[in-house]
Amino acid sequence: MTGTALILGAGPALSETAEFRNIRLTSPNDRELDDADRLLPLEVSEIQSAIEQQQAIAPRESDRKTDNAQSLGNISENPAPLNSAEAISESDNTRHSAIARESSLPPTISEKENNGSSAISLESTAVKDSETNGSQIAVASERNAVDTQERSAFDAAAVNATGDRDQPQQQQQQRQTNSEQPLLQVRRLSEIDRPKTSAEFLTQEPAPAIPVPQPEAVQVTGVKLNRTATGVEILLETPTGRQLPFSQAGDRSDRNTLIIDISGARLALPQGETFRAENPATGITSVTASQLDTNTIRVRVTGEAQLPSASVTAGASGLVVSVTPQSEINIIVTAQKTEESIQNVPTSITAITGRQVQDSGITSSQDIPRLAPNFSILESGNRARSSFNIRGLGNIPSVNTSGGSSIGFYIDDVPYSDWFSFQSSLTDIERIEVLRGPQGTLYGQNTQGGVINIVTRAPTNVWQFRGSTTYGSPGLRENQLTIKGPVDENISISLSGLYSERDGFVRNTLLDELMDQRQSLALRGQLRWLSTEKDWDVRLGLNYEENNDGGFTLVPFDNANRREVAQDFLGKIHSAGNDQSLRVLYNGSGIRFTSITSRREFRNSPGSGDGDFSPLAIVNANVDLNTLKWSQEFRLQSPDDAQTLQWLVGAYYEYKKTGSDTTVNFGPDAVAFGFPPATSITPADFTDTTYAIFSQVTYRPIQQLSLTGGLRFETRNYSMERQSLLELAGVRTPAAPDINLSDSNNVILPKVAIDYRFNPNVLIYGSIGRGYKNGGFSSLPSTPEAAAFDPERSWTYEIGTKTNWFNDRLLANLSLFYTRVKDYQVIDFIPPNISSITNAESANIWGLEVEVKAQPATGLNLNAGLGYTNAKYDRYTNGAGINLGENRLSNTPELTYNLGAQYRSPNGFFSRVELQGFGTTFFEETNQAKRSPFGLVNARIGYEFDNFGIYLFSNNLFDKTYLTSSFKNRFDGDRFYGGIGEGRTIGVQVTTQF
Repeated sequence: MTGTALILGAGPALSETAEFRNIRLTSPNDRELDDADRLLPLEVSEIQSAIEQQQAIAPRESDRKTDNAQSLGNISENPAPLNSAEAISESDNTRHSAIARESSLPPTISEKENNGSSAISLESTAVKDSETNGSQIAVASERNAVDTQERSAFDAAAVNATGDRDQPQQQQQQRQTNSEQPLLQVRRLSEIDRPKTSAEFLTQEPAPAIPVPQPEAVQVTGVKLNRTATGVEILLETPTGRQLPFSQAGDRSDRNTLIIDISGARLALPQGETFRAENPATGITSVTASQLDTNTIRVRVTGEAQLPSASVTAGASGLVVSVTPQSEINIIVTAQKTEESIQNVPTSITAITGRQVQDSGITSSQDIPRLAPNFSILESGNRARSSFNIRGLGNIPSVNTSGGSSIGFYIDDVPYSDWFSFQSSLTDIERIEVLRGPQGTLYGQNTQGGVINIVTRAPTNVWQFRGSTTYGSPGLRENQLTIKGPVDENISISLSGLYSERDGFVRNTLLDELMDQRQSLALRGQLRWLSTEKDWDVRLGLNYEENNDGGFTLVPFDNANRREVAQDFLGKIHSAGNDQSLRVLYNGSGIRFTSITSRREFRNSPGSGDGDFSPLAIVNANVDLNTLKWSQEFRLQSPDDAQTLQWLVGAYYEYKKTGSDTTVNFGPDAVAFGFPPATSITPADFTDTTYAIFSQVTYRPIQQLSLTGGLRFETRNYSMERQSLLELAGVRTPAAPDINLSDSNNVILPKVAIDYRFNPNVLIYGSIGRGYKNGGFSSLPSTPEAAAFDPERSWTYEIGTKTNWFNDRLLANLSLFYTRVKDYQVIDFIPPNISSITNAESANIWGLEVEVKAQPATGLNLNAGLGYTNAKYDRYTNGAGINLGENRLSNTPELTYNLGAQYRSPNGFFSRVELQGFGTTFFEETNQAKRSPFGLVNARIGYEFDNFGIYLFSNNLFDKTYLTSSFKNRFDGDRFYGGIGEGRTIGVQVTTQF
């Protein structure tokens, strides 16, 4: 037996270095079998010897045999011999602990893992003689002597069981001799002693068990961290320099956490029973040491992107744990509903870790494009009306429709189905994934452009505290707080919050007020129950968000000062959303099950602004919007260690009800433009119900080749009920006939992909996928024919390569794509909220993405991303009869790029600079209004202590003024107006964590 031991007493001294990398997780049953092999210290020869000694001292009564033979004689006159000894193989003899019925092993010798998942117990049955007390005493005395002798053999075996045993030649020959002999001589039925059943025998006291002395726990009086060139060293100091035994286990619930259990030790720290350090080294987010039980210390090391590796050695003054973080650029993602390296996913994807989110100052969904090529967010006068775009496919920034978006948005598996609820504050983030290309098989309709998948940090069983305070200009205030920790042995909780505000950049000179100020509040809570075996993981999530912003801010393109306007109406936009979710995950040995139940409510009221954007009292408008959505998803899939065949099947249900109430007030100056001084009111109710089933299979005929196929069938029923009213002098009358429309559609969304890995560093892939964006109804047109618009359908073809070099210190990925779109949805937009959606016959989109990430030296991180999109109408004639074929698609930057350099030194110095750039962007279908190429620079510098950090930062360092949208203002001679991006912000941030 190799590497087996049963540790008694204080345990063996650490004389070698033990290394652990990427621990293979097993089920509790697997661990019990493994532990039975690992902890049993006795060879067959030792057990045979013990049996012979027991047989030598056991009393034999021939007259009992005679009685038993007579009693059983009527069962079988000539019983066949039981040749069981021949059926017991040598491997069976060595693998099982309870192999002898009459053994002289100690009554109870066991060693258990700290989590109680497995145990090895060796028990013996004492031979009792009920006829004479003297013989009982003699047997017990002799057995005690044998037990004492055997325990010495146990201790010697345990000390020598850390590796392959060096047995003397004589023991090896004896083992061979024993392996050829039957382990037990099985007697005939006629030879078995008849059991005693007298009252005297039943009332006898059993022989007392011999207690095994427990070692005194070694005190650990200090925990110190030392940064090294490759990571960090954790020193567990003992007062006398005593060496500590240890064992290690992987925690399935914490994917990036390495767990090391130090047995026979107790924390005696001046600051208490728990030690914690945040971000002690690049790639390591936290190190904790806490008392697991009376005699066990648990050390937890959490990596930023992956599970760290570690080696444990005996030091002069205690135990030294040397930790090396894995690559920060080869990140584990869940893009395909299973954990895998980003370099193994056959699609174009950008992954941003929680540490990168913090280092880049990302606090909202609007900031994500700073690090993701071919992804842009353009505000249409306010963040509540933004255009999201990936590879030329996005959303219609109008709330008066039942249509969808081409981009899916998820936070902890909760779908944010409506694009107008995408503006979300981000706090306590573990990872952000930006998936480019159609994702319909696993995520459903309205994801033909891609998916934004945000994962927050889970509650932990160790108390954590994180906080930050930011103060800056213009009027910048921001506070973040996260608290998480255990409530019970299997229950933990997480609470996080963010509050931010800033002044505006655009001033209304007519009213002497700022126009675009912002205020945000976000609260998030999670309650987690994790079973003792780590196979069940149940999480209850609660989220609340609220935004209070200034009204729609649009300025003339040709203004000399684009940060000044003169308007008679300020406006205001208030939005609030809340969601509740229940996620149930089961991770068994042969299957995984996931259930996600969610409820989301969102309200935008008021949403008001000046409709003519002039000093005249012509028109202002307001939209009250509320939506309620329920969704349920079930998934069954192969276990996470499946290799040759990975499969997934699922079902999805969603019900959504949206109410929209649009009010347009015409003022006294509207008469000059042909409008009476009246109020137009358009209430509308939209209902959507969606059912879907889906499946995806990945087959690997050989290790290097993967074949993936997926299919989703989705059916949707939707309807709209709309009224159009006109209020004049306090009297409401119908302005147009009511419109009541309903429709349904079915769609099949297939996807196939193939990838081949030439070597561990190079993967190539190709994929074909179908995309789909909902059709629907618009509430503003006056006729049913004009109110309806068709779904948008697409096919995307993609090839790419993913490479990583120099032990994951360099990552370089390339993807090329072509998308053919039919019935491309187009909007004619008259602000603030008058719109009509139509369909262009077809459009063609092609382009590429390149991403490079590198760690050329410890603490130095470089990143670069480039996206090119050539998106044009193929065939499109607008309502005015103008042929717009070959025109560029609106709100699609031709070029996007990002460059970043960051350095974090071992002594605490931190610096980061990044550049985000955009190519030419056209804002409307005629391509008359466009934005020229430009770039934005962000910078951050600071110093980090053990538990604190202080930073000076600036976003849009050079105060670039740039446009984000456009429209023709019919009240100003069809002059182009547009939204203005954020100006320079500068501030100081202080962070703390422990």
